[in-house]
Amino acid sequence: DLTKAESLPDSAFDCFVCTQTLNFIFDAKSAVAGAAGLLKPGGVLLGTVSGISQISRYDMDRWGDYWRFTDLSVRKLLEPCFRSAEVQTCGNALAASAFLQGLAVEDLPDRSLLEERDHDYQLLIAFKAVK
Repeated sequence: DLTKAESLPDSAFDCFVCTQTLNFIFDAKSAVAGAAGLLKPGGVLLGTVSGISQISRYDMDRWGDYWRFTDLSVRKLLEPCFRSAEVQTCGNALAASAFLQGLAVEDLPDRSLLEERDHDYQLLIAFKAVK
C-alpha cells in the first residue's frame, strides 16, 4: 500500500514504475510520498496517469476510481517529494473522442492524426521524477 510509508522498504530501489495506478488511490499525495520513499537518492519514478477517461467500472465497484489528472496536477503532486520532474502529455481531440467511444486505431481513417499533441486534450500524462 503506497499510502502507508511505514510498511514500505526505505530507499530500496533505483527505479519504481507506477503506471495507471494513482487514479485508483484516494490519497494520491501519500502514495507519491510512499513511492519516493522506496527510491534511493537519485532514484527515478516513472509513471503514467489518466487524463481524459471514462470511469473504470471494475475498479470503481471494488476499491474506487477517484482521479483524472492534468500535467499541472501531476507536477504539483510530484514537486514536494522530488528534486526534479518531467511531465509530458499525449492526446488530441480525435484521440480523446476515439478512446471514449472505444474505437481502435484500425477504425480511424488515418492513424497519423493521433500523433498531434494538443495540450487541451490530455488523454495520458507521463512523468519521470528524480529523487
